[in-house]
Amino acid sequence: AEEQVRVTRTDGDEETQTAGSVIIFTPLGPSRSDIVIEGGARFDGQNFSAQGDRIRLRQNNEETAVSAAGDVQVKLLRFTAPGGGILSLAQAPKVESAQKSELLILANQAQLASGKGRFEGDVVVKDAKGTMTGQTLDIMFGKTLRSIQKLKVSGNVRVRHADGKLACRQLIGDFSSDSNVLRRLTASGAVEIQNVHGAATGRRAIYFADKGWIELTGEAQLRARIAASRGFRNVRATADLLLWDQIQNTFQARGKFRSRTLP
Repeated sequence: AEEQVRVTRTDGDEETQTAGSVIIFTPLGPSRSDIVIEGGARFDGQNFSAQGDRIRLRQNNEETAVSAAGDVQVKLLRFTAPGGGILSLAQAPKVESAQKSELLILANQAQLASGKGRFEGDVVVKDAKGTMTGQTLDIMFGKTLRSIQKLKVSGNVRVRHADGKLACRQLIGDFSSDSNVLRRLTASGAVEIQNVHGAATGRRAIYFADKGWIELTGEAQLRARIAASRGFRNVRATADLLLWDQIQNTFQARGKFRSRTLP
């Protein structure tokens, strides 16, 4: 059919909708089916929605595996802290302050199955406070698609957030799965960080959200406006390890260390 075909299915309290130029439904047995949607394909479920040139849904009892290709858009309903966002470099907010929001993922291809998500090709991740780009994205979910335990993005990673900017080759985020609050970020490969306090580089950086610390290693370098006993001073520092405190706006150094005050 050239015009859009729309199908609404109800399973208990859950309602799903599919739409496309062509919808092919193949029953495979009790509570099992295969659905192929082509031409402006769209699927809307309780926890997520997906768009693409082609979408395939394989339902087996209570689980639905989704694969999509061609200008893919996947929207996840999730819970995150107000003013935070998925990759906030600000101190972790309290769990009780979490509220409902959405996470939008764009890619050339996507697969969602067995509590995992895989996105490939020109990946873009957007939330209310920022954007992350890369070539591949892997997500490990919690009990439902509304909770994220871990994500890994690889290939020329760029993060532009209200809190600052981050560039690296690979980024891994660990979350509290009951609230989706960020616990730790690990960036590796040509790491560059910019925020309101200054800029830092290194081969590896770990951000501890509960403490507000950024740990830099591998030719670590920091250039920032640091809190001092008499106001602030502009500092350039290098060390084997730099610990940059985002809350107190101070730093510590270990190993071979050099520092000088800038105008």
